[in-house]
Amino acid sequence: MDFSASFKEDYVTIGLQLVAASAYGAILMEDDISPLMKQRITHICLRYTKKLFAKSEHVDRTEPGHIGILVVVCHVVCANDLSRFDCETTNSLVRVVVRGFSSDIFQASTLFDSKFPAEAAKARILVICTILKFICISPTSVDGFVLEIVSGLLRSYGVSNPNTEIGCKLVTLQALEALVHLDGAKVTILDVKPAVIAILSSAMSQKSSVLRSAAVDVRNVWCLID
Repeated sequence: MDFSASFKEDYVTIGLQLVAASAYGAILMEDDISPLMKQRITHICLRYTKKLFAKSEHVDRTEPGHIGILVVVCHVVCANDLSRFDCETTNSLVRVVVRGFSSDIFQASTLFDSKFPAEAAKARILVICTILKFICISPTSVDGFVLEIVSGLLRSYGVSNPNTEIGCKLVTLQALEALVHLDGAKVTILDVKPAVIAILSSAMSQKSSVLRSAAVDVRNVWCLID
């Protein structure tokens, strides 16, 4: 079996999923879209997501066929008021996003020289922005996922290109800072504190002064945790 060919085939599938999901997001984010149409498009996504969970608890992990739903869910979260969702729906969306965050898609920019890595980079920052929204707007929904979120953020910070993805690194730092202020997450935060500080210390060698300054600020916040 040609594993290299199979590997590339998976990433082609992921690329197609990303393109389709981006089209969905473009429609949802359209300025002139009516509230009723936005509500209907969102409802379709939520209904499909609930069906996925009814079939399997693990559909949102690393399967290529489910990357699309991950990005679609992120668009839905970013385009809507989370207070309009019930707790069950919000928790389901959090599981999709957090577990999907561990997918190999977020390392794609280091593997291929094509248009796909650019799409993967866009997806990466979209997912991080979605997680940041959950942390800030619905902090209780991420209870139990703090370790996974921190691991994903550190991984994302490491693979994102410091020359072309400064925005991704900055929003990653913002999410890391927001995590510190979560109620009930202190035990987990203290456990991962050494790893986070080590990563942020290495970030101080970045060429971008904006990035260095942001890394220093977030590192200081983590250093003060006790």
